[in-house]
Order: sequence, then C-alpha cells, then structure tokens
Amino acid sequence: MKKFLIVGTGFSGAVIAERLSENVDCSITMIDERSHIGGNCYTERDKETDVMVHTYGPHIFNTDNVEVWNYIQKFGEFIPYINRVKAVYKKKVYSMPINLHTINQFFDKALDPEEAKVFIESLGEKDIEKPQNFEEQALKFLGKDLYKAFFYGYTKKQWGCEPTELPADILKRLPIRFNYNDNYYANPIQGIPKDGYTALFDKMLSHPYITVKLNTKFDKNYDISPYDHIFYTGPIDAFFEYKHRKLSYRTVFFEKKVVDGDYQGNAVINYTDDSVPYTRVHEHKHFTPWETHAKTTVFTEFSRETGPDDQPYYPKRLSADMITLAKYQEELPKLSNFTFIGRLATYRYMDMHHVIAEALAVAKTFIEKINTKPKPEPMPTVATVVVTYNRLSMLKDCIVALEGQNRKIDGIVVVNNGSTDGTEEWLKTRSDLIVINQGNVGGAGGFYTGLEEAYNRGYDWIWIMDDDVVADKECLKELLAVNKPIAIPLRISKKASFKDLPAIKYDLKNPLISNPRVVIDDKLGIKSFQELPKELLVEDLSFEGPLFSREVVEKVGLPEKKLFIYHDDTEYGLRCNRKFNFPIVLVRDAALHRQVEDKDEVNWKSYYKFRNKSFIHIKYGDNLLVKLKPFALFLSSIMKDAFKFKYHTEKQKYRFWGLVDAYSSNYYRRF
Repeated sequence: MKKFLIVGTGFSGAVIAERLSENVDCSITMIDERSHIGGNCYTERDKETDVMVHTYGPHIFNTDNVEVWNYIQKFGEFIPYINRVKAVYKKKVYSMPINLHTINQFFDKALDPEEAKVFIESLGEKDIEKPQNFEEQALKFLGKDLYKAFFYGYTKKQWGCEPTELPADILKRLPIRFNYNDNYYANPIQGIPKDGYTALFDKMLSHPYITVKLNTKFDKNYDISPYDHIFYTGPIDAFFEYKHRKLSYRTVFFEKKVVDGDYQGNAVINYTDDSVPYTRVHEHKHFTPWETHAKTTVFTEFSRETGPDDQPYYPKRLSADMITLAKYQEELPKLSNFTFIGRLATYRYMDMHHVIAEALAVAKTFIEKINTKPKPEPMPTVATVVVTYNRLSMLKDCIVALEGQNRKIDGIVVVNNGSTDGTEEWLKTRSDLIVINQGNVGGAGGFYTGLEEAYNRGYDWIWIMDDDVVADKECLKELLAVNKPIAIPLRISKKASFKDLPAIKYDLKNPLISNPRVVIDDKLGIKSFQELPKELLVEDLSFEGPLFSREVVEKVGLPEKKLFIYHDDTEYGLRCNRKFNFPIVLVRDAALHRQVEDKDEVNWKSYYKFRNKSFIHIKYGDNLLVKLKPFALFLSSIMKDAFKFKYHTEKQKYRFWGLVDAYSSNYYRRF
C-alpha cells in the first residue's frame, strides 16, 4: 500500500486526495495549519444570522471547462448565479465592469456602442507617448475622469501605494464593454454550491483511505519518512524557508457586522474613492438568493501587504518576483518525491476552475505512472530543421555547428526556400542531408514544411532554426537535459543584449501598452547572461533554436504558413503556451549565436510585421480592447510622425494595408 502526504486541504489537495483514494491502493494523510478544510474557499453558517458566509471573500464558481464542471458537480448541487458588481464613486452607484450603462450614466449621455467606442478613444491623453507607470498607462487610454473615478482610488487601496509608483505593465486589463452586459464573468457556466463549499470538501474527503489533521503545520521538522510521495500546496518560498527572499503578495482582511434586513441590496459593491479606506463590501445573503434571512451578515474588505500571520491572496508577480521564483524552481528537480501544485506552490493567480483542472491533470498523470510498470525507454531520436534563403555561407557555418554537437543529431532537414545564390547546387552534393527545395514561401512556410517533414519521419524531438545561427557544441545536449516539451536556447546576438531574450511575460490583456513583450533588463540587478537562472519560464519564442517534443507538434500542429514572415514564431509560442498549456523553458547553458543583426530599413517589411502583429492581437487578445489595439497603434504611429514633422509615407502605406488585411483575413497580398 502506497502512503501519501498532502499539505493543504484546498481544492488542489482535495482533488488529488479524492482521485488517489478512488484509483490507488493507498493511505492518505492530509494536513492543514488552519482549523478547517477548504482553504480560502471555506464557507460556514453565521451563528447569529444563519447566512452562509464566504469566510475569505466571495467565491463564485465560473468556468468554460466542461470536464471540470462535470467533476465538481459530483460532490454537491450548484445553483446558477450571476455576479453583478456595483461601484460607488462620490456617493453615486455605477455598474461594473465599466459598460455602456456606466459610460452613459457617468457622462450623462445616451451613446450607442459605436459612439461610445469613439468617445472613449477621444478621452485618452495623447501626449503620453510611452507610459512610465500605472497612472500614465490608464490616462493614455481612458483619460482623467474615468481613471480618477474607477481606478485611482481603488488601485491605491488595493496595492498600498500611489499608482505612479507602480509599473505600467501591472495594469493587466481594462474591463470595458460597449454593451449593457453587467455579468462580471464571461464564462458560460456560473454558479454557487447550494450547501456551501465546505460541504463539497466534506464529500470529497470522505473516503476511508483519507485522514485529515487540522491545526498541523508543515515545516522542516515534519517527519516525511513514512511517505512515498508528498503533494505540497503551500507557499513555495516558505517551503525553502525564504532562502532566495520572500515572494510578494497582497492580502485582505475583513470587518464584520450584522444588521437587520437588507444592508446594501447587492452581493458586492466596490468603493473607488481613495478617501474610503476599504475596497469593497460583501453582503453574503445575496450569494444565496434562494434563502430567506431576517438579518444579514456584511463584510467590509481592506487590503494590505502580507504579514507573517496573514494569508497570502494576490501574487504580485513583478519582474523581481519572477526571477526569485525561477531560483526556487531550480531546486525542485532535487525533490523527486515531491509535487508542487496549486496557487501558492506555483505562485500564480488561479481561479477555482483552473486549480481543479490542474489537480485533475496532475492526479491522472501520477496515477497512470504508479499503476504502470516502467519500461526501458529507447534513446530518443532528434532531427534538426534549418530553413534557408540566399545565405549559403551562413548555412554552411550552421551545418558545421550542427555536425559538431556532442549529442549526435539523427537527421538534418534543410528547407531551401527558392535560393538563387548556389544553395540548391551545394545541397545536391550533401547526400547526408534531407533536402527539400521549394519556392519562396517565407520563413513561416519553410518551418511549416520542415516541421511537417521531421514529424512525418517519426523523430521524437525536433530542433528548428534559421540559417544564420551557430549553436555551441553542447547546445542540443543542454536542451535535452531539461526534458521539457519546449526548451529554447540562450540566443546571443553580436551586441549580447537582454533584448534578445524571449519575453518573461507576453501581455495581451492590457490594451495600453504598445509592446506586449516584457523582457529582463539590468534594472533587476542582472548584469550578465550567467546571472540568469539555469531554467526560466518565458511566454514566447523565436524560431532560432527551440527544441520541440513530438507531443507538442502532435497537439499544437504546424506554424501558420499564411503569415509568410515575421511573428509566425511568436504565434506558435502563444499557441503552445496559452491554448495547449505547454510551458516554454529558457535554458541558460544552451547557447547559439546569431550572425546577423535585425535591420528594418526596408519599408515593405512593415506590412508583414504590422499585419502579423495585428493577427496575434486579434487571435489571442484577452479582451475586445486588445483585439482592437492595432488600430490605436497605427494611429499613434501617424501622430508620432506628425509630431516630429517626419512623414514616413511609404512605411505608413504598408502598415495601413497590414491593418486592413489582418482584420479582413487576407493573407495572400505580397510585397
């Protein structure tokens, strides 16, 4: 019989325990330092009012994941519930998120959706070219009035400082709707368990294999020797006793009162004036409209920095935090009998349905592993795909570096995109290469062909690159050593700039930033590549050296060949990371060197860059404003030219057609 320890009784721990108890002959011990199960989702009846109270703040279950929905319903009845949040500013009540009703009420207008879009665009402060902080970011997009009303005071209270002290990219999204929809969530499935969340946890943990110990803290003195595996859901920095410093969180606390009747007429009301010390008020009986209560329980919510005795709520995930997190994550491979899972152990903000989905996936993989006898694995095969166009001398250098790898490459596929410089003739002399000659279908078309060829030949790993890079001899070995579905090398240009690194964040939530790529820079105290963590999670990639497992290509598919050139690699990385949840890992000790620098002096390139950048915002933007942001970028570039009295007419023409073609889905124009 296997013995498991699960630290934490929130949804991550509860799902793992329930799945293991149903599928493995085991004994499970669950511990929690609190006096109850359920983590922050704990609910209980108020003794004075009998109202079901969300002790740690409102939890409205919402999801678009049918698998998660079918699973959680096994443990209790959910009643449909729509969360309609209100906001109070200067003693007036407004609808949230900001929608057409809010706009018309605030400005005393009667605008239709199109008129409202134009009106909101006119409010932005156009003299702010590059926002340097949160406040400038909001002013550039919304203008002073809406910012002061709904963001300034609330943000100041939520984060505990002036918005000018916060970086611009902390503004994740501006939830504005140009219709009258005031449903706080966009997911189609929304509800609250009829008997509260604690009843769900009681049923999930009712199996005789499961023993729960409350008021029990996990630390270095806890005896883990009896257990075959430990699932840890607590803070990752606390596990390592903060050896690399603490990660930063904001926490919340509540003041409770009980009154007769109905206190505020709604479940949640935000208070956006900075003169009001609290952020919002919850009236819990409105979360159960199917019940009747003579008295009501009200929680007033305050925000502050997380102290030693506070429960961490919101991970700040600032750039310095992400570097610290990477250092902790470097320690994890040494802990083969531990699994770190959940919001605190992975330092991510996760809604309930995300937590449940992750726990179900982890449990499934773990159960399959321990219920199946391991078989000796054959040596994995690796193919390299090189796309080339009229750079024969660089292609030769690239091939020499590949043949010199200290981990043998099983096949080299060269896709020649119609070169006219003797490349095709030279390739005819290389019978040891797998050569595909085709017309010039751009880098995107070349990688589409090469990746498809390597996949169809059955290789386990596929390593792709342009012809202008030279890999260090240990590059492939280091990429394979991390054993991650997507591993990318440290791409070093002749300038050796941090700008060559992939983005640690690719922000497609915030409509106010011109460049969604957030890269590491020397402001974090990192002065050289060697000061980077050995492995760093990033959110985009370049087709200059990424190594893909066969599983990635099988599930994600091939690059978007219609993009021709530019941003096809960014799109593929976003598809891998966001749609299929494949993490992208930058491997510090795997290096390749670029032989040419990017040059933008050819105006026609602006067409492809702008069209494909617009395509990415349309396809992956998290809200309507981001999907429409390319319009603002185009207009901004024209205004910037006008301000400087420099008119790049030809370049703007190409950008215009790029914008038009992106929104009309025309990917066949060529310049």
